[in-house]
Amino acid sequence: MPTDLNERLANYRCGLDDAIASDLASRPANSDHRQPHRRRVFAVASAMVIVAAGIGALAWANTDRLTSPSDTGPIEHPQITIIDSAVPVEPEPTTAPASVVPAPLETSPPGAVIDRLAIGDSVMLGAAIELVDFGFVVDAVESRTFVDGLETIQTVNTQTWLGDVVVVHLGSNGPIDDSDMTQMMDALAEVPQVLLVTIDMPRDWTMGNNRLIYDAATTYPNVSLVDWAEVSGSCPGNCFYEDGFHLRPDGKAYYADLINAAIEDN
Repeated sequence: MPTDLNERLANYRCGLDDAIASDLASRPANSDHRQPHRRRVFAVASAMVIVAAGIGALAWANTDRLTSPSDTGPIEHPQITIIDSAVPVEPEPTTAPASVVPAPLETSPPGAVIDRLAIGDSVMLGAAIELVDFGFVVDAVESRTFVDGLETIQTVNTQTWLGDVVVVHLGSNGPIDDSDMTQMMDALAEVPQVLLVTIDMPRDWTMGNNRLIYDAATTYPNVSLVDWAEVSGSCPGNCFYEDGFHLRPDGKAYYADLINAAIEDN
């Protein structure tokens, strides 16, 4: 116990002794008056004992207490074991992890012809490996807008990279302008088979974008359709991350199979 607390307890004990002695000296000889004085002495003594007990508890708290998690020092107590080496559990991601595009257009030499080209955003990016297994060159970029994809198509078209098949899955990241869709179809006019993929995204522009995609598929003779907005809900297995549209392994396989089957059927 700290020295200052010992001194304070000693002082309280002296005070208690003095109070008892004073009370005894003033006690009248008549036995009928002894009980009230005795009660006062006991009351004083009880109060002093309570104060002393409080000081003792304070001393114990300052010398032997457990520190809280907010204290700077470690918790030390024979009945508590602190485990510092617990392995953290990685939470399951809610969106698709970043994928690597196996054969981006930047690596294709000028003048090369790409028989199967797929242009898309992060949804297609999730299934890039699976599409490559079907012979596609995949150029998919996270957060890509339709107009950005249009610029890529126009650039590729000037380099004579366009071959027999072009798949376009764009429109998830913003509204499609009518004139941009027309320019896209003009750039792809010489491609024998263009496959447009509708979007399945909880966005204000989804319905309008899909309407333009449907119209293009019925207007241009070289354009066919994969209605992803319609068939994505039929994907078997655990197909999507918690955001509802980026692809898990089951969804990647289903997505690539649909696109490949649509190409083979035309």
